[in-house]
Amino acid sequence: VGSASEEGSGARDACTCVEGFEWGQGADADKCVSAGGQTVQVTSITPPRCTLEGGTMVNFNMILLAGEGPIEAAKVQFFAGGMDVDVGGGGAGDSVAVFARCPPRTTTGKVQGLVLDNDDNRIAVFAFEYVAPPTRISPPNVALAGGEVTMTIFAPPTGFPGDECALLVGGVAVPQVLEASEAGTTSSAMAVRFVVPAWARILARRRDQGETTTLEDEDGGSALVSLSCSDAGRVPLTYLRLPSLDAWVVESEACSLLECVVFVRIQNPAETMQRDPDGILVEISPQSRKAESSAVVRVEVVQRNRDFAS
Repeated sequence: VGSASEEGSGARDACTCVEGFEWGQGADADKCVSAGGQTVQVTSITPPRCTLEGGTMVNFNMILLAGEGPIEAAKVQFFAGGMDVDVGGGGAGDSVAVFARCPPRTTTGKVQGLVLDNDDNRIAVFAFEYVAPPTRISPPNVALAGGEVTMTIFAPPTGFPGDECALLVGGVAVPQVLEASEAGTTSSAMAVRFVVPAWARILARRRDQGETTTLEDEDGGSALVSLSCSDAGRVPLTYLRLPSLDAWVVESEACSLLECVVFVRIQNPAETMQRDPDGILVEISPQSRKAESSAVVRVEVVQRNRDFAS
């Protein structure tokens, strides 16, 4: 939408106005204008794309090409058949800067969007694109023995999950897919809950492939979750040794009757523990049901550091 490729009446013969626009009158005779009398050009869009989840704030800069100002940009339709989104921002005269939040969509690809005035007349068209969000996995860490995780993948390939499109972790097929269902606000998102293989199996495969592993590798590392049929869905998963209580020391024998201080040392602390010792919690449980019914156990962490959590 905008100036035709030729001047005057020749332009009308060589060009056609897109739906919602018609040839103007007078000084705008060689331009396509909306039923509302304006033609607006979108000069920039930031960012020019949105994920299928939607929710990204998109900024539009516009200038007036035909008709009288000020520009009456009131709504944006990001794709054909999509919802009209009210815009914020504005400006005066023949240029405006507005913003709108892109809505969700079920398919990826390039689309044509519309800018509408207060009377729902089309005053501009623009090119936009919807892309798949990155694959996510939760939790991002598992024990060396493996465990259950949930992967959320957008626009998964046909046949996933199944024999023709299997899940792999570090090149090793997952032992069991527990559940696959739609996820999120769009039907193109799939949540797959599955059991990951043990870290030892991944190391064994690496050795079979000719890779050299070290004793340090036995403590864990990163493995890539992938699909056997597609490059989609690639996301790292971290294997680590779970933290455990390596030692504990009671400050005195008063614990049988009174409050006391217990020093606890944690073996294989998670990286988050080392960065933020304040996040450590300690729980004490009675050893018997009888004690549980009569004893009152109150725990207060009074000091934390990289050597002890006490």
